Amino acid sequence: MAEQRRFPAVDDPSRYDRIVERGRQLRRRRQLGLGAGAGSSVAAVAVAVALLTGGGGQDRAEIVADGDDERGTTTTTTTTTTSLPPPDELSVRVDATAERITVEVVDPHAPVVDGARQCVTVSMAGDTADTAEATGCDDLPEVDGVVPVELPSTGGVLIGCSATLERPEEGAGAEVPTELRATTFELEPPDLAAGTYTVEVQVASGVGDGCHGTGDEAGPGQPPTPGAMEHSTRVTATVEID
Repeated sequence: MAEQRRFPAVDDPSRYDRIVERGRQLRRRRQLGLGAGAGSSVAAVAVAVALLTGGGGQDRAEIVADGDDERGTTTTTTTTTTSLPPPDELSVRVDATAERITVEVVDPHAPVVDGARQCVTVSMAGDTADTAEATGCDDLPEVDGVVPVELPSTGGVLIGCSATLERPEEGAGAEVPTELRATTFELEPPDLAAGTYTVEVQVASGVGDGCHGTGDEAGPGQPPTPGAMEHSTRVTATVEID
């Protein structure tokens, strides 16, 4: 039941003051009630935040944040080096300068028989009257290191391959064992007139006359057979002599 209040009579001068005071009391009571409700709401929000964050005492290092992380980061880099496989057929690499000519010969199917060897014929000719030419072979079944070949000036005359290896006998067995064989040749160009020179390198590997293109070669990438026990090829390079 609502509280009953009695005020002075209508003609009493204090009636108005009592009514105003009563209104102020009701207003204060209502404000106190609102304040208590707001306090309860704030407490509820605080409890919810604490539940979501795991408690106010949690270490900040366990919370994902945008701040700087003092813990170090380790990066591991793995480098893999892959060796290129040997070629499937006779290959030649030429590095030519005015001071030195290096020829690297690799034959993955060189015959393993007596008399097998690798030979090069190197010639130089250009826009002058000077020329140079030489033929050299690795005269051992296996060569450890570099084979030096003297490259003399020929005064404008080139005669071509001068290897004197014997051809294999036609009646030799058809089964010829092979293996990878590689030889490096080095030549020093002579004192030639200044100009641009073409360096031609002819290579032969196996048993034969030691020259390129003379008809005793096996086909590219083919194993040697009686009558065709050499692999051969030809490459060129350019060198400037000042």
